[in-house]
Amino acid sequence: MVQAGIRWLLVLFVLEGIAVIATYQIFFPIECHATGIAGLCRGLRIVFISAICVFAAFAVLICGRTRSWHRFLELIKAASRKPLWGNVHLLGVMVIFLPVLIIPPGEVNEKFLYVFILLAGGGALAALGSLFWVLRPLSWWEWLGTERFQPLVILLLAALIPSLAHLIEPLWAVEFVSTATFKGVALLLSAVGPEVFIEPGRAWIGLPGFVVAVASQCSGIEGFALITGFMVIYAVLFRETLRQNVFWLVLWPIALLASWVFNILRITVLILIGRYVSPELAVNGFHSFAGWLLFIFLALGILYLAQAIPALRRVNYTLPEREKLSADPVAALIVPFIAFMISGVIAHAFWENPALGYPFQAAVMLGVLVWMRRALFPQIRLSLDPFSIAAGLVVGAAWVWFSEPYQEDDLVLGALSGSAFLAWAMVRTLGTTLLVPVVEEAFFRGYILARLDTGSPAAKAIAVLVSTALFAALHGRLILAGIAGLLFAAAMLRRGRLGDAVVAHIVANASVAAVAWYSGQWSLI
Repeated sequence: MVQAGIRWLLVLFVLEGIAVIATYQIFFPIECHATGIAGLCRGLRIVFISAICVFAAFAVLICGRTRSWHRFLELIKAASRKPLWGNVHLLGVMVIFLPVLIIPPGEVNEKFLYVFILLAGGGALAALGSLFWVLRPLSWWEWLGTERFQPLVILLLAALIPSLAHLIEPLWAVEFVSTATFKGVALLLSAVGPEVFIEPGRAWIGLPGFVVAVASQCSGIEGFALITGFMVIYAVLFRETLRQNVFWLVLWPIALLASWVFNILRITVLILIGRYVSPELAVNGFHSFAGWLLFIFLALGILYLAQAIPALRRVNYTLPEREKLSADPVAALIVPFIAFMISGVIAHAFWENPALGYPFQAAVMLGVLVWMRRALFPQIRLSLDPFSIAAGLVVGAAWVWFSEPYQEDDLVLGALSGSAFLAWAMVRTLGTTLLVPVVEEAFFRGYILARLDTGSPAAKAIAVLVSTALFAALHGRLILAGIAGLLFAAAMLRRGRLGDAVVAHIVANASVAAVAWYSGQWSLI
């Protein structure tokens, strides 16, 4: 029980990180060169990337040091978790998102000093609160002392990986590296069009109408540092079971080659997006966290491969059996929402108008829900509860009444052909009315509210407020979404059934969708 609780607390931190990246990369973008204090801006970016690397390294540490992890869980079990630190963490998260509420998007670069203060202060509070929410300060010291502070050394190494990447950036100036990379990109681009512009000496490459100068920090060189850094961590953690010579002489060169090929594919795709879809999307793809995140996933994938290849392990070592993720009832409440969020970020990154990418999001949600169905659906018992239906109708009516008449999405969708528009409208309607309510209610009411509600009236009130605030922040329209969140929470708490909140959400979204079909105002959904 303790292990499941801490596991999904860590998942909550991951979701918060995704929300921060999506907010400040897509919805509220910051351009460091336009802030006037580019050094502070880039420093803050490096700190955030270091935090991601530390989190990923902690996940590797959990897998590599089973005994250490069990000691960690025992300390958590022995000590009660203080709500103070959870509140500090939540306060920090709210401060991080405060600039979105008080600073107009067009003034974010001009007023970046205030944004920096809020992001740095909120980040410090969130990080400190998360550390001591998981484990008390003295318990951390006890655990690290028992482990001879080796986990601290490993996590510090992970934190230094972005700095290591900065140190090897001059590799991009080596003619062989840049020329080989650009020739690989040119080979792939030539399949699309014969006129490929390439000038490695000035780091220029592209197609007619879209040419980019690939700077060292955007070149993918950081992939080499990430791969090497995480492989060092893995080699240290699994030194008793790993065949080091095969690991370094065979897998490491293959991993570096994979990173190089991956970078060629990344540059090629971004240039194609810039030429045929949106130059702005392509430029943001180079100057974003996306590259770092993708290289981190690549590094973790290589480590997973290393764990699965018998030739890299000593004969007397066997992998422990693990419970299937799809059978975990807690995972069933969280994983669909993670997939929903990630698919939303991808839709914003690869579609100039994200609404057109909704079929992709719907396919992702449907696939994950089918995968998790055995663990999720028994927790959702649907019934036609009058209160839930009434709450849904109230939310739907308010959402339509206070909406803006027409938005840009309506004009973009109107440009689709008849059959394409009909297909989009049907997918959007089914996704909005059937998939989204299950995904969002499972996470906000089934997980967040239920986990924070310890039974006391004060805890119940805090659980409702926190889950509602997060729900409202996701939907943008804070007051309306906040009221909707309160009504959905009331529907669930009235009979203690998650299915009642899902029914209320389905009715609300279905009523809004009906108005959208009747009026043609598709921006409603």
